[in-house]
Order: sequence, then structure tokens, then C-alpha cells
Amino acid sequence: MPARRLLMRKTREILRLRHEQGLSHREIARVCAIGAGTVSRYLEKTAELGFGWPLPGELDDPALEAVLFRRPAPARKRAQPDCAYIHRELRRDGVTLQLLWEEYLGVHPSGYRYTQFWPTVARRERTEAVRGGHPRRRTTFAPAPVTYLAHWSINPRRLSNRSDRA
Repeated sequence: MPARRLLMRKTREILRLRHEQGLSHREIARVCAIGAGTVSRYLEKTAELGFGWPLPGELDDPALEAVLFRRPAPARKRAQPDCAYIHRELRRDGVTLQLLWEEYLGVHPSGYRYTQFWPTVARRERTEAVRGGHPRRRTTFAPAPVTYLAHWSINPRRLSNRSDRA
């Protein structure tokens, strides 16, 4: 679970106490009732961005939060491997997943590296199997027929009629 963000009012207070009052990180942490590590992180972020005290006037609380907590750029989309082709080729003798990955990388140089390539192919195979894309190659074993004897009738000669003994 990600750490909860401080209110921007508290972030402004951290900056003010550091730059105006000259307090240490521990003293600021005690005054604001937060951890010293949190104080350090917020002061490092603001120093990286070049903010001091007082903050620029155009930075209201939503703008300050947007600057301090920018969302990372979305991951780029990579070319998806052609799983149907890969599965067809893997049935042939002498074809390995490593060879197919090298072929894929020749066509798509910015494609998946091998450590991401084979899980992607395996995940697609499982998805297609569940959707009915191709039949699963499972072998079912029928249990061998078993005859059970009662524990009191182990001797076959005594299995006949027990009432004969009187």
C-alpha cells in the first residue's frame, strides 16, 4: 500500500520551518508530528524542483501537489508476439522458444526481452486454452479396477458359506 501524502498545508509548514526558522529535520518532525524520514523526502523533492521559501505565488495547493507528485509516464506499448505462429513453430523439431524470440527481436528491435517474452507467450497460451482456442494436451488416466475384499474374509476357502460350521 503506498504511503499517504501529507496535506499541502503541512508541506508548506515543513518548508517554512526549514528555511525561515532553520530547524533540523528531527525538530521539524517533532513540531509537525510526522516522521523524520518524511520530512527528508519532502525537503529533497522540493530541493530537486528548486523550491525554497517562500513558494512562488502561483503555486496554490493543487498546483503544488501536481508538481510534487507527477504521475510517471505511461509504459510504452511493445509489439505483441504472434502466439499462434509461435505455437505452430514450436511443434516443429529443432525449434526452440529462444530461436523464436531472436526472430521476433529481429523484426521488433524494441520488443520484449526474453525474460518478458516467454511469460507473455505462456500467458497467452493459457488464455487461449481457457477460451477454447486450441484443445489442451492433457492425458487423463483411468483408475485401474480394484476388487475389495472384506477384512474378515481374507481366506478364499472360508468365503463360501460360513453357516456350514456348526
